[in-house]
Amino acid sequence: MDVKIGDQVPHVTVSDIENLRKLRVIVSTTSLLLHIGDFGRVDGDHAWLSIDRLRAAGLPTDPHWNEGFQAMITYAASKGWLDSAATHVRAHVDVGSGAS
Repeated sequence: MDVKIGDQVPHVTVSDIENLRKLRVIVSTTSLLLHIGDFGRVDGDHAWLSIDRLRAAGLPTDPHWNEGFQAMITYAASKGWLDSAATHVRAHVDVGSGAS
């Protein structure tokens, strides 16, 4: 899944929702990270993304997709990539790729 923060009118979109083997935030410049809004928060080179917002932006009515999404979150938990409340998952921030 890719969480993109657009640089034309800063807004957040989610794409590549069927690829549950990667999770990243894509921005053209770090200043756009200020526009992550209720999708999460930024901490250095990583973002902490709301699991509920990610699920809602995906295919929440598709049982197969939900199974894969839960497997992604379970894997992230096994690596220590969930916050202490288990409401946010850590994602890499990819700067320079653009997200227009």
